[in-house]
Amino acid sequence: MVGSFNDDKVARLLAEHKGVVEQERFLPSESWYVLQSVKPGVRVPELCKQCHIETLREYRHRSREQINSARRTGKKV
Repeated sequence: MVGSFNDDKVARLLAEHKGVVEQERFLPSESWYVLQSVKPGVRVPELCKQCHIETLREYRHRSREQINSARRTGKKV
């Protein structure tokens, strides 16, 4: 993630779980990482939670809630 908030967190997750989780892809234009477990039974979303990494699904949900909240209060979006 070029200059993203999660760079250090993702690097730490990968270092702490070397051989268990790996980076499958990185999409720099969107600043997305695609991480995958290489060990059966390991759940990447759970590890992301432990490292305080917001998944894309969580980000979209939080962002949508913030936008809807602003609209309800009449703020510009």
